[in-house]
Amino acid sequence: MTGTDQVDLTAAVGSFLTHEADLLDNWQLDEWFGLFAPGAVYIVPATDLRHGDPGRDLVLVHDDYFLIQERVKSLLRRSAHAEYPRSRTRRLITNVSVRETDPARLEVRANFLVFRIRAGRTDQYVGSYRHQLLRLDSGEFRFTERRSVLDHENLDQGKLSIIL
Repeated sequence: MTGTDQVDLTAAVGSFLTHEADLLDNWQLDEWFGLFAPGAVYIVPATDLRHGDPGRDLVLVHDDYFLIQERVKSLLRRSAHAEYPRSRTRRLITNVSVRETDPARLEVRANFLVFRIRAGRTDQYVGSYRHQLLRLDSGEFRFTERRSVLDHENLDQGKLSIIL
């Protein structure tokens, strides 16, 4: 891959991540779920074991494709008390880097800052993304693994009810 190709790929992935952030910030969760490939997983490791393996370590979130869809359905219901009324969020994504592992698979790293505003309080979540993407023949991307690694030593907010 030439330097220009790498720049174009990084820009395309950055646009994908920005689009994803916009969907989440605007509570378009059904559309957000459409960014996942069948069989994908969503992982948020524990704050004290940032590189934890959900197969053997305690993690905050470990959703397979079915559970990602159920999380979306749950958050969109009025009965989701942890998010009703729903939080307002704003996401900042920086330092996107992309490594092509084969022509259809990408490893993506980026930094994030998510502001969550709810009940007169503003919480901040800081961390990095460690995603695996599938590149479709159409040039679109789909998550095969979406991993949000928090830099916090602990969660002052208590529980994590939003999607990072």
